[in-house]
Amino acid sequence: MSIVKHLVTVPHEAQVHVFDLRGTVNEKDIAEAVLRFKQQHPESNTSNVVGWHTDYFAHKHTNDFDTLISAVERCVAQAINDNDFDVSVVQCWAAVYEKNNGAARHNHSDRMYSAVYYAQAEANASPLKFDGGLIVSPEPGMLVCFPSWLNHEVPAMRFNNQRIAVAFNLNCILKSYEDRQ
Repeated sequence: MSIVKHLVTVPHEAQVHVFDLRGTVNEKDIAEAVLRFKQQHPESNTSNVVGWHTDYFAHKHTNDFDTLISAVERCVAQAINDNDFDVSVVQCWAAVYEKNNGAARHNHSDRMYSAVYYAQAEANASPLKFDGGLIVSPEPGMLVCFPSWLNHEVPAMRFNNQRIAVAFNLNCILKSYEDRQ
């Protein structure tokens, strides 16, 4: 698992971590699971996303994301670099972006950490743009982890290719004194 760190200043410094999960998680299996979920549940959840996406508890409806969730929890634990916390996914949703789909500027400030995994993304797929100027171009197998308060957006897709992502909100709970020994 490789990691790339970026610093963003907005008005506080924030670390955005990019992990390569190829070889750890099969992006084609995740993309197929998302498309299967979309076929079984064609109604999109309502939010700031223009495009189809699940509710925020997709991981409660299927075990197709279990391996990915374990990898995400390990990566976020590595990103915060603190063994005193239990890191756990509390929300998980999948999204399929097609031409003209995107997500308005927003944050997930009701949680501690957020992440997005790209199961499918062509070279011309819309990027993930953060306040502070960081732009991350998605690639299959890429996981981007960041503090939930950090504003981000996805510009509208300009081409007909699908961009398939699974997003997460995580809690980081302080372990008991005994568990930290």
